[in-house]
Amino acid sequence: MLGDAQRSPGTPGGPEPQWQTCGRRPAGMVTALAPRYARTTVRRSELRTLTELVGPAAAGRAATVELTGDPGSGKTALLAALAAEARRAGRVVLRGLGGGTAGQQAPFWPFVEALGTLDGLGPAQRDTPADGAGTALPPAAGLLRRLAQPPEDPDTLAESGGGLTRGCQYFAELRRLLADCAAAAPRGLLLVLDDFHWADPCSVRLLETLIRRPVGTGLVTVVAHRPRQAPVGLRLAVRHGVELGTVDEIGLAPLTLDQSAELLGAAPDTPALRRLHTRSGGNPLYLTALAAADGDPDDLAHLDARRDLETRLLAECAPLTDDERLAAQAAAVLGDTFDVEAVAAVAPLRHGVACRTLGALRHRDLIRSAPGHGALTFRHALLRDFLYAETDACWRAAAHRRALDHLAERGAPPLDLAPHVVRSGTLATPEDRAVLTAAVKEALPAGRTAPAAQWTASALRLQRAALEQSGRRTTAPGSAATADTGPLGRELWLPVVRALAAEGDLTRLRALVREILAAHTRLPAAERAAVVAPLALILAACGLAEEAQALFTPLLAALRGTGPQEAALHVQSQLAWVLAGQLPPRAEVEVLARHTADAGPLTAGGALALRGLSAVFTGDLCAAEGNLDASAHILDGLDPEPPGGAGAEGPDAFAGYLLVLACAESAMGWYGPAQAHVERALAEARLR
Repeated sequence: MLGDAQRSPGTPGGPEPQWQTCGRRPAGMVTALAPRYARTTVRRSELRTLTELVGPAAAGRAATVELTGDPGSGKTALLAALAAEARRAGRVVLRGLGGGTAGQQAPFWPFVEALGTLDGLGPAQRDTPADGAGTALPPAAGLLRRLAQPPEDPDTLAESGGGLTRGCQYFAELRRLLADCAAAAPRGLLLVLDDFHWADPCSVRLLETLIRRPVGTGLVTVVAHRPRQAPVGLRLAVRHGVELGTVDEIGLAPLTLDQSAELLGAAPDTPALRRLHTRSGGNPLYLTALAAADGDPDDLAHLDARRDLETRLLAECAPLTDDERLAAQAAAVLGDTFDVEAVAAVAPLRHGVACRTLGALRHRDLIRSAPGHGALTFRHALLRDFLYAETDACWRAAAHRRALDHLAERGAPPLDLAPHVVRSGTLATPEDRAVLTAAVKEALPAGRTAPAAQWTASALRLQRAALEQSGRRTTAPGSAATADTGPLGRELWLPVVRALAAEGDLTRLRALVREILAAHTRLPAAERAAVVAPLALILAACGLAEEAQALFTPLLAALRGTGPQEAALHVQSQLAWVLAGQLPPRAEVEVLARHTADAGPLTAGGALALRGLSAVFTGDLCAAEGNLDASAHILDGLDPEPPGGAGAEGPDAFAGYLLVLACAESAMGWYGPAQAHVERALAEARLR
């Protein structure tokens, strides 16, 4: 026990991964490294397929390729790699973007932007070099002029049946001009249209024309879009092309674990990588953002990944109407899943308005259907986190209160209600303690220690607030505490503290200990001892000896001259050193004989066990034998108070005394009694 209590940090085994950034990183750490470049290399199979499909352009044949994938799946990066390959092969590359999210764009904007990358089209185009810059394509100027001069209103022109004769003639002319551009490119023309789910109707109609009547020269069109956000006209046109055999489909699946490892520069068997891969769903954008959240906030690669995600999500949410944004924020407050009724209550919005706005959010692929009748969820948890963080803090607290009231009316379980109590802030009431305590009791058996600790701390803060209000209302001595202001029993917080200690979660353990102590500062020292002593022993068992002693010292000063209780605390303070892996000086242990002259049997038995242990390790075996025999005689005959008891002798220390006795007996070679005392100590620990 003593030898293992204070280990020095070990050195991780296995070879250290080769990192692609300056400096060295600890083995097993996951980081987001150069995400923009890494995404172009991990999808080698898709890049190879795209390159093979583009190949026919060199032979003068036409082809159209549809590239689909969720937001952040790597479509743009893959297209950039394809464009680089095509340029190396001598092809002319034109790249255009769909209209984007920030308002309406001019008709045919993706085609206009793509053609604007060529030379010979005026100073405005030459000022912005891009793929294909430096290439002269004379027919492009005529195509640009015709795109800018449609024969009729663009909205009417884009309709499949509108302006039939003139519209058909116009799109046929555009198709011919595109064919002339392709013919002017000796090794073929690659037209890359990215984010085409945002394209204007005229651009969709022109693409439909190219799909139905492919250009007979070396034009290859690659259209990338998000299938859930693509307009119906685009999906129908592409589907018809697939049936005709004029369109090839490539869908980007989630990354494999090996691809995720390559993207982050980590070994595939790294536990943190598996966790990040699962949480991201194999999405490169989310994967790098999650890795950035886990990494060094000052690392430039991590900062780039976080900004990348925030920028993309901000762009997606920018066009939302006020009602749509309000509904999205209400949904973010509700959590992982929600429905129309809940969003309407939390926003608040009328039911019909909430239904329409959620439909609009589904159309934008911000939310999706979830298992369960009428249930909805966000596309990814990171999107929810982003929207949640963007809301006003005061509005958010009130929204959590509305969510709590709505869910409580629907009979939601305490585990679903407790998060809203915590996040209601100052709007939480003393009555909410009942929700929190019920949630804690349900969370611990389910292994949810972290939320149980958070809810316990919140319940303790509500207790303090209620006590302060009660103190302001009445100052009469001896006023009884009500059910709302009475202290939370240790049967609630002590199991949570022990669970945190068992998991080694020292950060949450320290925070909860502070809350517990703050909630009991008004108690007399004699009553406070039943709170402080078990907390100090648990801290000591976690190796926090100094912190444990810092709890004992002021309490011992306050209880000086109180007899048995002071003696119990003196012995427990020495026990804390042993539990922390440190053997107290024998002189200090021998002083316990003076303190325990009038102590109860549990304290006396514990003091004898400590004296015996000290004698063993100082080589005084005769004294050790006498003390250990006497300690065993006393402790074996004891049956401390029932579980949850908090008597003056500190029954929480009973298991510790048995462990000290077993350790000393083992050092003496008395293995049978040592094993028996260890087993009883474990049984007592489980019991309490």
